[in-house]
Amino acid sequence: MVSREKILDDLARVAGGAATLLGEAGKQANESFRNRIDQFAQGADLVPRKDFDRLELMLESALEEVEALKMRVESLEGSTKGKAKAKKLKAGKRTTPNKAKKAKRA
Repeated sequence: MVSREKILDDLARVAGGAATLLGEAGKQANESFRNRIDQFAQGADLVPRKDFDRLELMLESALEEVEALKMRVESLEGSTKGKAKAKKLKAGKRTTPNKAKKAKRA
């Protein structure tokens, strides 16, 4: 009986050692895989997600600012053009198409 218990004890130790060995081999394989993926990412000039999201937010805010500035320029140009037309009308410098044609013929 003692030898039978000793054999079972030895088998349990061997199985435990094998499980530990397999666990460590799995960790090393996982670490090696991660290192290779990191090397590939660095060689391929990939951008980390965090940086990409930050730049995307900056781009969205810049585009919104550009749209706001376009609207402001259009409103300012509209008011400037309206003032220029009013000044021309007051000064009497408005020419009709017929007068312009007669002036070219002469």
